[in-house]
Amino acid sequence: MDGMRLSALRSLLFFRRGGEQASGAKRVARTIDYFMPREAGKDERAAMRTMPAKKPAPREWQARFNAAAKAAQRDYCNIFAFWTTCRYKPCRRTKRCEGDALACLKRGFDQVPGDVRQQAFARVIAQTPDTADSPTKTARRFSPFDFTCW
Repeated sequence: MDGMRLSALRSLLFFRRGGEQASGAKRVARTIDYFMPREAGKDERAAMRTMPAKKPAPREWQARFNAAAKAAQRDYCNIFAFWTTCRYKPCRRTKRCEGDALACLKRGFDQVPGDVRQQAFARVIAQTPDTADSPTKTARRFSPFDFTCW
């Protein structure tokens, strides 16, 4: 709608009785503000509510998934404390996985008891933020056994 038409529509709908808007006029005003913010940039939340989230391209999704999977593998290595027996010196120095997390996970996974595996899986899922994107959530739902099958 044109700016003049919108302002004219607002002035017609906002008739005042004793300084207050009628309940129907309030509802119409909220509807107009929801779909058409008064100034661009002033009410960005209203503009964001009307636009759906854009899906990433397949290559971008795969890149995000790979990064999240590497982080999840590193989390599993840190939970299982594989750095204590790692041959890579920076892992022992920083007391966390700094090298190839997938190789460490494959090498030491057989020695981890089943209940510890389940607790680690639950812990990694619990650490996933609710606001994480789809590739991150998907990668963090992989169990340590799933990563050893790669």
